[in-house]
Amino acid sequence: MTYQPPARPRNVLEWLTDGQKALARLHKDAALKSSAGAPLDAPDIMEGVRLSRQLVALDEQRGG
Repeated sequence: MTYQPPARPRNVLEWLTDGQKALARLHKDAALKSSAGAPLDAPDIMEGVRLSRQLVALDEQRGG
């Protein structure tokens, strides 16, 4: 086992960028499943929808 220094904490822009990438992957997965006629009741997709709703609500509160 080799020593690995602790990872540098993410800054705000890194969190936002990583969040965009995660939402893009969830969007792609949902699009593939819906085009195949599969139900979109997977826990990860439903959690992504829940979080997206929260983000939209926060953005609307900010006047976005």
